[in-house]
Amino acid sequence: MDTDSELCVKRVFLHATPRFVAHHPATQTYAVVVSKRVETLSMEESTDRSLPVYTDVFELLLYDSLTWKPIGRFDAFEVP
Repeated sequence: MDTDSELCVKRVFLHATPRFVAHHPATQTYAVVVSKRVETLSMEESTDRSLPVYTDVFELLLYDSLTWKPIGRFDAFEVP
């Protein structure tokens, strides 16, 4: 934790791209929506010159603001 700046900063490694962060004061938790790029099957026939097709997979993580440990995870989002 960095306490030399005006605001204390705690670095939490998500291993994904953060998309949205919200704080819930009543439970002192943070909800973080992250996305990861995963390779998916293409509709075209695969050749040596084909480029991989990627899609974003989203996940909701809940963190305790005191310990910064993950306390919950939800990854069953519907893909449109």
